Amino acid sequence: MKDVLRLEFRKLKRQKSFYICTGIMLALLLLSAISCNMTNNLYEDIMNSTLMDDAMGEGFATEYYSLYTVIDMLISAVSSGTLVLLAAIFVSIAVCDDYSQHTIKNIYARGYTRTQVFFAKAIYVLVTASVMFIVALLFSFLTGLIFFDMGSADGGKLAVLLIAQYVAFLANVSIFFLISILFRRIGASVAVNIVGSMVVSLILSLIDLLIMFKTENYEDSFSVSEYWVDSFIGDLSDLTVDNSRIISCVVASAVYIALALLIGWRFHRKTEVK
Repeated sequence: MKDVLRLEFRKLKRQKSFYICTGIMLALLLLSAISCNMTNNLYEDIMNSTLMDDAMGEGFATEYYSLYTVIDMLISAVSSGTLVLLAAIFVSIAVCDDYSQHTIKNIYARGYTRTQVFFAKAIYVLVTASVMFIVALLFSFLTGLIFFDMGSADGGKLAVLLIAQYVAFLANVSIFFLISILFRRIGASVAVNIVGSMVVSLILSLIDLLIMFKTENYEDSFSVSEYWVDSFIGDLSDLTVDNSRIISCVVASAVYIALALLIGWRFHRKTEVK
């Protein structure tokens, strides 16, 4: 197992998709920070304007809060969707590359089993995606320090949310990995991982609406989309989210990870290499 793992991670040096996706992610996060900073400055100008003083009374401008803070940048680094989208592209390329170039036969020719190859690829994908996650958080934190005030938040709650976001992110990555294992073609995997997720979210939202219309009390209606992996990171980016929701997101994410790996492993064992 160590040898096949070493073989997988050796590819990282020439895996241009990893560096390209990470670079694009950082560029988009930087643009987002700059945009938020411009919004903050505009908001400050409005609050300090004489018209606002006339409307709200003198001294009002000293009471407003900044729209964005370092904490906001940190907690929204993953929820913006940029990281998940680029992770979908990277995972599709990383998994399908051996199949597209027919080099997977050379790996099996060395005597490695299907189980060893499958889990080596899974570990490689999860580890490299984790690196992207950590880089996104660190970069967002640093750009936040440059442009914004620190802000305030419960340190313990913030740490729990970031850990929960990480588990939810791995759940997304695991599903991307499963889709890539099933299709084994870069183009098809990228398309299904990106568009397929949107389609599922749309269908579940329509189901939620149907359930809501048939329920007398809308607030008590059951939401199917709350248990779809796409909704987890967004909910976990709110510092006011309930602890029960955090627990349900983490537990559901763990179930998604386990199911994705189990289904992918069983499929990989039975599929012939072409």
